[in-house]
Amino acid sequence: MKRLAAILLIALPAAAGWPLAAAAADAGKAPSDPAAVAREREALRKRLEALKKDIAEGEEEHADAADALKESEQTISKVNRRLVELGNAQRRANAELERQKQAIAEKEKNLAQRQAHLADLLRRQYAVGGLTPWGALLSGDDPQRLNRNLAYLGYIAQARANTVTELQGELEELARLRAQADTKRDELEQLASEENNQRQELLKQSDQRRKVLADISSKLSSQRRQAASLARDEQRLSRVIEDLTRMLARRAEEARRKAEQARKAELARRAEEAARRAAAQRAAEQAAREAGKPPPPPPPEPPPERAVARNDSLPDASLAGQFEKLRGRLRLPVRGDIVGRFGAARGEGGTWKGVFIRASEGTEVRAVAAGKVVFADWLRGFGNLLIIDHGSQYLSIYGNNQSVLRHVGDDVKGGDIVANVGATGGQAESGLYFELRHKGAPFDPLRWASLR
Repeated sequence: MKRLAAILLIALPAAAGWPLAAAAADAGKAPSDPAAVAREREALRKRLEALKKDIAEGEEEHADAADALKESEQTISKVNRRLVELGNAQRRANAELERQKQAIAEKEKNLAQRQAHLADLLRRQYAVGGLTPWGALLSGDDPQRLNRNLAYLGYIAQARANTVTELQGELEELARLRAQADTKRDELEQLASEENNQRQELLKQSDQRRKVLADISSKLSSQRRQAASLARDEQRLSRVIEDLTRMLARRAEEARRKAEQARKAELARRAEEAARRAAAQRAAEQAAREAGKPPPPPPPEPPPERAVARNDSLPDASLAGQFEKLRGRLRLPVRGDIVGRFGAARGEGGTWKGVFIRASEGTEVRAVAAGKVVFADWLRGFGNLLIIDHGSQYLSIYGNNQSVLRHVGDDVKGGDIVANVGATGGQAESGLYFELRHKGAPFDPLRWASLR
C-alpha cells in the first residue's frame, strides 16, 4: 500500500501548486469601509502633526531639557507597541498552525482508510481468480455464473475507481494543508526574527535614554520646580485638547448632518416608491374591472428602511450619551498610590488638573471606557501621551507612559490595555498622569472612578 500511495503522489504534480492560505485575520471588528477609515485616520494624523508643529514654533524660545529624551522615548514606545503586535501575530499564527496540524492528522487518517478500502477491493478482485471481464467471457463458464462474475467484477471496478478518485482528492488536500503549514512555520520564523531585532533595538534605546537622563538630570530637576514651565505644559495640553474637541465636534456635526440627509433621502425614496405602487395597483384594479375579473391583491409590504452607514472615524454611535451613565462606576486605569489629586495645590505652583497615580514602570494601563484613540504621540511635559474620545465630547487622557500601545483611529473597549506606565516627558517618578475632560474642561476623575 505504501507503494500505491507513492505512485499516486507522483501522479499528482498539481498538488504542490495549490495556493497558500491567507494570513489569519485580526480578531478585531472589520470596518464597514476600510478605505474611508484609512482616509479619516490620515486626515486626523495630519491635523495633529500640524497642531504639534504650530505649538513647537510658538515655543522655540522655551527650550525644555526633557526634549532631549523625546527621540529615545518615542522609539521605546514604538518598539514596545510593535513587540505587542508581534506577540499577537505569533499567537494567531501558532493557533492557525495548530488547526492545520489537526487538519493534517485528520486527512492522514482518512487517507489510511481510503488505502485500506482500496486494498480490500483489490483482494476481492483477486479472490475470484484475478479475472478481468474479458477473461470471464472467455472462460467458458456456465452463463449464470458468468453473469454473476461479470456483475461482481463491475461492482469492484466501479468501487475501485471511486476509491482511487477519493484517494487522489485526499492526497491533494493533504499536500495543500502541508504547504499551508510550511508557510505558517516560515511566518513564525520571520516573526521571531523581527521580535529579536526589536528587542535589541529596545535595549539600545533604553540605554541611550539612561545616558541622556543622567546628563540632564540636574536641569530637569530645576525645570520641574519652575511654575512657568508647568504652566506652559498645561497650556500645551489644553491647546491640544481644545483643538481635538473642536475637530471632533465638527466631525460629529458633519456625521449627524450626513445621517439626516441620508434619512430624508430614504424617506423621499420610500414615498416615491409608495406612490408608484399605488398607481400600479389602481391601474391593475381598473384593468381587472374592465375584464370582469376580481381585483388583484395589494402589493407586499416594502422592505424595512435601509440602514445608514456610520462614520468609522468617530466613536460608535452607540457610545453617544453612554459615558455619562458611567459616573461613579469607572475604574482608574492603573492600581497605585494617588500622590496628586484634582484641584490640590502642586508644590511647584498651580493646581492638579487630573490625578497622578504612582505605579511601577511597565504596569499595564487600561482604557476606562469604550472609545476611539484620537492622540497617540509624545508631547512636551507629558511624554508618551494617549487620548481617547468617548463620545459626547468626553475625553480621557493618559500621560507619562513608557509605551503607547494603540494607534490613532483604533477602537478600544473599557478595560483594554492601551499603554504601559513610565516616567517619560521628564517626570521625576514612574506613574500615570490621568485626566478626564468634557468639552475641553477638566473635572475630578475620582468623582467618577475608583482604584481597581
